[in-house]
Amino acid sequence: MRSNKMIALLLFLLLLLIILCVRSHSGQIAEKRAILASKHTVLIPVNEVVTKPINYQLIKHQEAFELKGKFSKVSEVQQILSILKTNNLSGGTSINEHLSPNSKALELTQKLIPIFQTKYLDGSITLQDNKLSIEGTVNSISDKDNVSTLLANSTLETENKTKVRFVPTEPIKFKIEKKADLLAIQGVFSSDKNANKLIATLNNSDLRKHIVIDAKLIENRELLALTNSLIEPFKNTYTNGFIQYENKLLTVGGSVESQKAKDEIETLLQNSSIKYENNTQVIIPKPSAEELEILAEKKEAEAQKLAKEKAEAEAKKLAQKEAEEKARQAQAKKIEEKIKKVIDLENINFEVNKARLTEKSIKTISNIADILKEYPNVHIEIGGHTDNTGNEAYNLSLSQKRVERVRQSLISMDIDASRITAVGYGVTKPLVSNDTKENRRKNRRVEFKVKGE
Repeated sequence: MRSNKMIALLLFLLLLLIILCVRSHSGQIAEKRAILASKHTVLIPVNEVVTKPINYQLIKHQEAFELKGKFSKVSEVQQILSILKTNNLSGGTSINEHLSPNSKALELTQKLIPIFQTKYLDGSITLQDNKLSIEGTVNSISDKDNVSTLLANSTLETENKTKVRFVPTEPIKFKIEKKADLLAIQGVFSSDKNANKLIATLNNSDLRKHIVIDAKLIENRELLALTNSLIEPFKNTYTNGFIQYENKLLTVGGSVESQKAKDEIETLLQNSSIKYENNTQVIIPKPSAEELEILAEKKEAEAQKLAKEKAEAEAKKLAQKEAEEKARQAQAKKIEEKIKKVIDLENINFEVNKARLTEKSIKTISNIADILKEYPNVHIEIGGHTDNTGNEAYNLSLSQKRVERVRQSLISMDIDASRITAVGYGVTKPLVSNDTKENRRKNRRVEFKVKGE
């Protein structure tokens, strides 16, 4: 009886212990759920514990990209693709909603992609076991440092395996010289190909060369193309000189025999973006004794030709002047003869010892005016003459008054006054001696002489 009671008591105590344990475990679960609710505001059932995170790898080879890995959502893949902005993408990804997302890793990956896409020659960005690592090759320390800064600013576990490729910083240098017909080239180039191209363009059997190849030097294709274009005019027009590239400056120096040769080099240099100096000098060579003799002969021939042409021109001018003078004289004679005919028909007479014209004389003067109108550019001189009867001074004054009267009559008949000159000669120019009455009549006269135009 006592044994049964003891067993019952033990069973009761065991049951009580079980109840107490269950209640204690339930409290711990509730406490854990409360903590999770306060942190994430999402209640996760106890039986759904996630243990595996997402993982992926973005690979770059030359200009091609490959994305592969496991994601929890399609949007995670789309975030990476949107930053890449490229259709040249291969690879394979899968979506598993039971994987644990890693927003920090995705955010950091998106920040790394622009540098990874433009600066890395090859490499990868990898997320594995919540650790993000980047590896590959870049051209400068600064590119690697930019990546290190992004990784250091993240709370995520990261690793930078980036390598820096050696990048040449020193440029090639060379000098091409010409002395008389001898050419020489020396310098340090990045490859045989570049040096050989310049040597081939120089194309001279007497070429002296001293070339060193250093693959670590910077190649400048525009510089080499410009130098190749300079070589031909340099060879053909420079008596001596050089083309030199050093310290990132292309210098052309030497002497040429014409401005045109210098301008040709200057044009080629100006059409390039290469920094340059053109120290070319134009030096016109002195002529030789033979050239001077030829030049003197040429000048003498030119002088003789010029003298001949001048003499011919003067002779032609003189002949023309003589012809014009003859023509003028012929015309003057013609006009004078016309006037003389008029006067021969009816002489110009005045009243005795007076300067008053007779009526017939006015008619004669009118006929003379008609002749002068036919030749509007002709100038005339009216000369008055008397015989030796009477006082000489009186006769001179009388002759002047009489020709002035004739002049005024012509002016009144519309003959321009500037065309007519009137001169009284008195007894100074007789036609014949005044020894007879008839001769004295002949000496009393009015003469018209054409003086030119």
